[in-house]
Amino acid sequence: MIELIKGDDLIIGEKYYVKLIRRTIKCSSKKISGIFLHYHEEDEDYAWFKAGPDYIELNHNVHEFYRYVSKEEFYGKMKEKYDAKCLNIILKRLIDESFQCD
Repeated sequence: MIELIKGDDLIIGEKYYVKLIRRTIKCSSKKISGIFLHYHEEDEDYAWFKAGPDYIELNHNVHEFYRYVSKEEFYGKMKEKYDAKCLNIILKRLIDESFQCD
């Protein structure tokens, strides 16, 4: 599973799949995958990735970034949503129809 991430929310050490919107770098593919290293110190619009043996600098405002989500993380989030929904149903029955837990 993958989820779309904003370029400003990249986490150091996480692996991302990048869809290259503009052909700003010389690459044979329109998609690459790599590990996010850090943002460029001088120009915050650029992020450094390690893609295989190469290091690539990408403008994080231009490209689309997708983060790999493990099955455990996905099912954990689904369980949290399910538990919250069940709690709301129970509270509405016990207290009042207008009651809702956020």
